[in-house]
Amino acid sequence: MMEIYEALILGIIQGITEWLPVSSSGHLILFKEIFGLEQDVFFDMTVHIGSLMAITWFFRGYLWSVFHGLITRKKSSRQLILAIIAAFIPTAFIGFGLSMIENSLQAPKIVGFGLLFSALLLFLSGFYNNHNKSNDNDNTGIKHLKKNIKVGAEKNAHHSDQKKISLYHGFLIGIFQGLAVIPGISRSGSTIAAGRFVGLESTQSARFSFLIFIPAILAALGYKIMSMMSGVGMVKVLTGESIVLLLIGLVTSAIVGYLTIGFLMRIVRKINYFWVYCALLGLTVLIFM
Repeated sequence: MMEIYEALILGIIQGITEWLPVSSSGHLILFKEIFGLEQDVFFDMTVHIGSLMAITWFFRGYLWSVFHGLITRKKSSRQLILAIIAAFIPTAFIGFGLSMIENSLQAPKIVGFGLLFSALLLFLSGFYNNHNKSNDNDNTGIKHLKKNIKVGAEKNAHHSDQKKISLYHGFLIGIFQGLAVIPGISRSGSTIAAGRFVGLESTQSARFSFLIFIPAILAALGYKIMSMMSGVGMVKVLTGESIVLLLIGLVTSAIVGYLTIGFLMRIVRKINYFWVYCALLGLTVLIFM
């Protein structure tokens, strides 16, 4: 049985690494490997629900503006939803295919190679970030995002995004999100990098990366639940001390995740520098694990 402090640490790791470009799944695997913890699918699902709660609450104003736009039949909102669907399609196909060999992907060596791949993407994205920096003005930059993040705001923020995020952009970014099923490949890092590769601004790319996380994680959680219901009974899993551990992981992941998202949006133009961390950790894992 997992200890309370272990559930707390895993929740913190998930909350930080899901949003920073360093791979949450990779870090969870490494932590469990180092401390000899068994793979707990249900706990992993729970901390990902915490991440879903964090992103939904952080972007609540933006999400409401998109939803309101759909109701009022605004073209920009329809275009955004179509771009999200375009991203979801390759993510679903690639993610489902890789899930067939999920157990084989849990090895530390896989994490090491995945981290090196993340490092390469982040390093290359730095060149595209410099190329697009002149387009990152105050209208689409951090100040504008902070203002628009408030509840009920961001009424115009997604309109500028819609004109630039095409179906092609969404589909390409979705491919990178699908590949992030491989532990060590950062979902946020690879999708933000992909957005930069197709010419999106840093804050714009990050926001879209977080938006496409929502349907992807909902689909993944649904698939996991159906798989578990066909095997282990849900009632048996949710008995005794495990409920306390799940709640600790859920709350910790949500709170830490919310704070981490805010931090990332402040440094989003500099996330390519995380390539150093990913490269060093990846090499360390390959050499010593």
